[in-house]
Amino acid sequence: MGDIIHQSYHILIENGKKTLVSGCRKILEYSPERIKIQLHREIITLLGSDLTLYDFFGDEIQISGKVGSLEISSGENIDKRQERSL
Repeated sequence: MGDIIHQSYHILIENGKKTLVSGCRKILEYSPERIKIQLHREIITLLGSDLTLYDFFGDEIQISGKVGSLEISSGENIDKRQERSL
């Protein structure tokens, strides 16, 4: 897919199988099909299969597995959403 860049976070998805997220504050939900991460003011949700957190250092997380979609929500109002299919 490529890069999603914002002033407070950066998301890089390589071939839908490896994902790097910087600007992370907290992991809110974690399963092989869904990972939900709190960023500065946003919440991102990765949906897919065989999702695994394999590196968490500072504010960066590396995720392996097939990403099917990515959702970016406002942390203040969960109803404001942007969704991208990969």
